[in-house]
Formats: sequence, C-alpha cells, structure tokens
Amino acid sequence: MYDKFRDGENLYFDLDMVIHGELPNLIRKEFTLLDDTWWREEAHTPLNSSIVSWTGDVSHIWDKFKANDTYYLEKYNKGSDEFYYREVEYQTYDPVCPKINMEKLNTDYSVCTLGQMHHVMEKGWTGWWSQYFISSPVLSWI
Repeated sequence: MYDKFRDGENLYFDLDMVIHGELPNLIRKEFTLLDDTWWREEAHTPLNSSIVSWTGDVSHIWDKFKANDTYYLEKYNKGSDEFYYREVEYQTYDPVCPKINMEKLNTDYSVCTLGQMHHVMEKGWTGWWSQYFISSPVLSWI
C-alpha cells in the first residue's frame, strides 16, 4: 500500500477493528502507528499497525522491504510491526485505540481492535460487540 498510495492523506485500518462511534482525527503527516504498550503486555515490539496514517509519499518503506524481502520476512517473522519498529522512522498516536474489552464497551474510545483474537469469531461467542458482526452476510452465523 505504501507503493500505491503516494499522494494526499492516507488512513489505514486493519480488518479486525471495531468502530463504534465518531472517530477523532487520525490523519497524520508523518508515518504514524499505534503504540499499544498501554493496553497489552510487553512483546517483541511496542507498535501495532491496526491503524496507520501518513501524508504523501512513503514508498521508501516498500522499497526498503522489497529490496531484501526474503531477509526481512525471515528476520521479522512475527509481522510487519517489528519491521517498522526496527527499520523505519515513525511516530505514534497518543492512546486512541484499546484492545476489545470482552465484558463491556469502552466508551472512552470510539474504536478498538480485536487484537488477533480469532476465537471471538467462533460460533457461540456473544457479547456487546457481536451486534457489529451480525449484520455482515459473511459473519451472520455468529
């Protein structure tokens, strides 16, 4: 996407995001990702690319990765977040997006990430968040 979207303001959301209210302005000039250390235990990187924004041309990210993709895929085999953390200049958002709270909606924020919690999509899981998936024809079996 960094090679293709070189003009204007860009805002990317992962598919595992739940938007449940009016979003704050998440558009940024600099390449910006989430710092998720405030809502999860320490991991291999403090970054989370569930929300990413940039303005203009950041194709240098793609160019750097593609120039040695086999090496980077092996070195950063846990995902692109570590590549960003170790190889790219970036900014981070102030806390704007927590991981989903399974018991209740966090009304302090208007968006949350499922955080790769694939089990919440299994048949039989219910909760406040399920209403956001019921209307989807693909996910109507929940």
